Amino acid sequence: MFFNLSALLLSPNAEAIGYNNVYTISDLSELSSRVVMAEVVDTESYMSDGKIYTKLSLEIEETFIGVEEEQLEIHLLGGSYNGLEMSVSGLPRVHVGEKKLFFLNHEKLTGFGQGLFAVNQMQAVRGVESGLAAVQFDVRETLPSERESRHCLNTIIESRAADGWTLRSLYAHNKNSEDFSLYPLSLYEGLEYQILACTDGKSEAIQLSIIDQFGNETLSQSGTTNDLELQFTAEESGFFQITSNVESLKPKAIAAGISIAVLYR
Repeated sequence: MFFNLSALLLSPNAEAIGYNNVYTISDLSELSSRVVMAEVVDTESYMSDGKIYTKLSLEIEETFIGVEEEQLEIHLLGGSYNGLEMSVSGLPRVHVGEKKLFFLNHEKLTGFGQGLFAVNQMQAVRGVESGLAAVQFDVRETLPSERESRHCLNTIIESRAADGWTLRSLYAHNKNSEDFSLYPLSLYEGLEYQILACTDGKSEAIQLSIIDQFGNETLSQSGTTNDLELQFTAEESGFFQITSNVESLKPKAIAAGISIAVLYR
């Protein structure tokens, strides 16, 4: 038996219904808690609340946004179960052995079928079967990589350990040139501090600053390299904030991965 759920996409309760919300790659990135490139290693369909779902077991090759894990399970609407088959317009079927790029909001695709791309030699491709215009982009040139920024920063942190520096906190995020982030920081009088920032190489210029409790900038540095450093001795104890800004991006990048660490001794 076969039935098609095209009508489901007209329901006011379905996600990205009828693709009234058409997302750019930048939109998908900002709306996703995790973006991964992974191989589908197993599929299992099941029925819940009268609908058929397929659980995908993924072996992750690379994480661009979010927590790094080796394996992940996600659930897609549609599939075959006990002789019944359910297809959903705008959501391509996924098969074992395929490599895909997944934009995920927790265990669900971001933007329904908009968040699923085939991958061929690092080119992400979404065909017209999604119900949208075909899209293709270079994964490495376009997407931010929080993993690369963390790797850059960890290399620096390890090199400072021999000089007595201790890691206090580490933040990883991705941002474009319009984003502005604040990270809390408590300083203690007499301690030496290093504030480090590293990017994934997709930024052309970055800025790192410290803001005091009155909103005044007390220390700042800008540069066109992949890493920046602020080093100082705290003259008094108090609550401060770190700001990091991507001042400009490379032409094809939608955002840059950036990691910040606080060291003290």
